[in-house]
Amino acid sequence: MDDKEKDFKQALAAISDCIMLTKNKHGDVHATFTNTDAFETIPLNSSKVLNKIKRIVFDALKKRLPKATLEELVEELKDEAETPAIERCEVHHRVARGMNDQIYIDLCNQAGGVLEVDAKGFRLLKVVAEIPLFLRSSGMMPLPDPMGERPDLGLLRNFVNVPSDDAWWLLVVYTLYCYRPGGPYVILVIGGPAGSTKSTSSRVIRQVVDPSSVSTQSVPKSPVDLMITARNSHMLVFDNVRQLTPDMSDALCRLATGGGMRTRALYTNSDEALFHASRPCLLNGIGDVANQTDLLSRCVHLELPVIKVRRTEEEFNRSFEKAIGPIFAGLMDALSRTLAVLPEITEAPTSRMADFERFGMAVERALNWPVGCFKKAYALNQKLQMWDALDGDPLARALRGLVREDVKFGTVYAKTPTELLKVLQEFVSDAEIKSKTWLQSPHSLSKRLKKIEPALRACGIGLEFKHSGDRAIILTRLECFK
Repeated sequence: MDDKEKDFKQALAAISDCIMLTKNKHGDVHATFTNTDAFETIPLNSSKVLNKIKRIVFDALKKRLPKATLEELVEELKDEAETPAIERCEVHHRVARGMNDQIYIDLCNQAGGVLEVDAKGFRLLKVVAEIPLFLRSSGMMPLPDPMGERPDLGLLRNFVNVPSDDAWWLLVVYTLYCYRPGGPYVILVIGGPAGSTKSTSSRVIRQVVDPSSVSTQSVPKSPVDLMITARNSHMLVFDNVRQLTPDMSDALCRLATGGGMRTRALYTNSDEALFHASRPCLLNGIGDVANQTDLLSRCVHLELPVIKVRRTEEEFNRSFEKAIGPIFAGLMDALSRTLAVLPEITEAPTSRMADFERFGMAVERALNWPVGCFKKAYALNQKLQMWDALDGDPLARALRGLVREDVKFGTVYAKTPTELLKVLQEFVSDAEIKSKTWLQSPHSLSKRLKKIEPALRACGIGLEFKHSGDRAIILTRLECFK
């Protein structure tokens, strides 16, 4: 055995003692380095792996090996990763769920601290074998260590410009829900005129959930870019959004509730790269940032007022730095209390985002808020969003008029698409009927109704389609109709 082959075998043995290879359900291979006090997990195809191996080899052999040899060692690991014996294990960004529904939160500090939150409280884990594997992407910043801090969730209200108790309740539930691993998530949309601290409030929420050196960013140019961004962060915050394209609205819907995407791995071959993620998102901007009803049904919208008393950036940051420890401890305390009462919530949710609504009712009970306040605030928030989305839509206006006059609560109103289109024309003007925006056929009516069904339901109009026997569109008047 020559010196080169001997060095290679010794280096491989040293690496094997320090690296654990795992593969997730999508087939992605990760290398977890166990030669430090805190485990570090990195995608095997990352350039960081080569640098880590270089250090391990140097420490073991007390000499540097050629780059070509190091690259051969990486290839050896990739070959090993293809064997059936490799362990199946998920890796996580920032949050993970435990076997007993406890929540793990990666503080992303140098000590490798991970919080465990359950119905009994929260605690810091230092024994790496007890915790899930976490990825730490470029730009991830540490969360504060809440141990020893006096919990004070109310301090958060000093740094976010919420105009009412309703907005505060919705914001707290949204923030706590972001720690829930796996989704489905709601999307927070922060609107308001210039000077309403939309960007600042967005950064504050990011800082207590998933801090990053790049706290906000512009909306990606394509759905593929959105999914790639989602693979490297737990929370996505998009700043100064003007208007979303239909494709980007659809992509955000998939990202919020859990979805995937396929694309070519390289432009030179036919291999596919698979992207699958579910992430909490926050958007801010002026005007109708989101206007697609399918997206709005997954959103919470907060409209911020112009602030009256301004603080300098330096003063704001200094105050927030002092307060973030108690704020984060308060959030962890509230999350633990919520997990304790969540099994007691038996009331059936009424919104599309049923998990979020049920979680919000648990937060309400855990924090001793007024009974029913969250559900009322969320239902009103949804209704106002949908009203805005349907504002100026002659079809929505015609449906409201029809339901108000001819559909009583507790009864159903059934018509064929042809019959319903004819009846609806009685509630719009001749000019609107002759316009290009009006529906030209029963088929276009059915298609349009399916698209705006979430908005109609939030506004108090139930809609069903009967396909067996005689086709029919069934309207009902819900309790929230006005």
